Amino acid sequence: MRVLGLVSMFLLAFSLYGGNVVRKSGENVFVSSQVDGTNIISIHFKRCMANELYTFYQVSLVSGDKTTIVNSSYSDNIGPYMINNSYWCGGNHLYNDNRTKTAYNVSAECLVDGRLLADGESVEADKVVINVENVIYNPLSANTAGGVVTFSDILCSEYVTYTVSGGCVQVDLRHEYKNTIPVRVDRYYGMQSMFEGEDELLTPLGEYYVWTPISAVSRFTKDAYPEFRWFVERNDKCHQSSYLFNRGLGTHCDVAGNDVVFIGNSSNKCYHKQIGGAMRNAGDTDYWSGVYSWFVSPLLDDGGVFACRGLADGKKAVIVSCADKGEYSISLPDDLQEAAMLVVEKSSGVRSVEIDGNSLIVTTDAEATAVVAFDDADGGMETIGSDDGLCVVGGDGALFVRDDGDDAKVYSVDGRIVAEGSGRIDCPKGVYVVAAGGESKKVVVR
Repeated sequence: MRVLGLVSMFLLAFSLYGGNVVRKSGENVFVSSQVDGTNIISIHFKRCMANELYTFYQVSLVSGDKTTIVNSSYSDNIGPYMINNSYWCGGNHLYNDNRTKTAYNVSAECLVDGRLLADGESVEADKVVINVENVIYNPLSANTAGGVVTFSDILCSEYVTYTVSGGCVQVDLRHEYKNTIPVRVDRYYGMQSMFEGEDELLTPLGEYYVWTPISAVSRFTKDAYPEFRWFVERNDKCHQSSYLFNRGLGTHCDVAGNDVVFIGNSSNKCYHKQIGGAMRNAGDTDYWSGVYSWFVSPLLDDGGVFACRGLADGKKAVIVSCADKGEYSISLPDDLQEAAMLVVEKSSGVRSVEIDGNSLIVTTDAEATAVVAFDDADGGMETIGSDDGLCVVGGDGALFVRDDGDDAKVYSVDGRIVAEGSGRIDCPKGVYVVAAGGESKKVVVR
């Protein structure tokens, strides 16, 4: 409560939306964001779940002097695997002896606006990026001796980037498979929800296309709803949106047509199913991206259209569902009205997405969804050089890094490590962050 009180005082200085206060205490990272004129969403990262993997542990709604936990990782929030002819591994799942960990955390680092956050710091930031590496064991390699279970094979290394801003968390996850023993993945639930006290559920482009009491919710298949990738829950205090981007495992490429893609009303949980009955061998890779959003009130919910805030590759975004054919208008909040618009993805029913004055106009031929990102500034980013210490120079198709300690890391703008060390680094045009020795610089590659 003391930490949250401190956060509340900092946020009084922020604009209505978009300011974040970040605090690090040991392994704990707290990101708190003003999401409207009254409410704060506070997201707590730490090692948690049965395997002590680093992820968001609790999400709280702070309204005045009242704090309510709205999401809690006493079970999985990011992934476990069910391996054919074996057991669950990763996430919150111990081995079948109920005491042996099936995964472990290797590392976690937190960057605020491109620089590493030091222990004990409490700062204001536009964007927070947390990079995590985990290892998941292959349960088919379990050996028991003297009542102790050990594993001789690693299933995969799991790399996760959490981008946090404005009460939203974008998850970008990649698996690199190391297993010398081939596995068949019966089930992989990558993106899950642990929303507390859910009363009703909405699944745009899914079976529950209107708000449905959670007691009436079950599951549905890929064949029945091939474009489904979004569910929204609400209780008497707030909403939680869980949008799975149409990329990687989010395309449901590893789920059969007659298999389920959504499971709801399951022990206070809802699931995106992302693998069903697919083989994985050493050298294979997969990835997915999704964004969680917590908010008290959506941007619009009138029965015909539902719209809420989100993140899309580090940018503020609006996620929209339209119930039928028509032209739908969503009034944009002040911080998005002068921003450049980019349609990140849209379903087949979308005819056009446009800005008209201070409104987002979505025209559809059928029920549809769209994710629209907004870029309100370039963040003052420019090519930077210096005479001593860390030197970073951007050019055409490459950047040059000079670092005396040779421990420089180059990050993409959404927080992924793209290179390490000094020298010439070839990379696509864009914005990068280079960090070394507690120093960081932004650089533009043209």
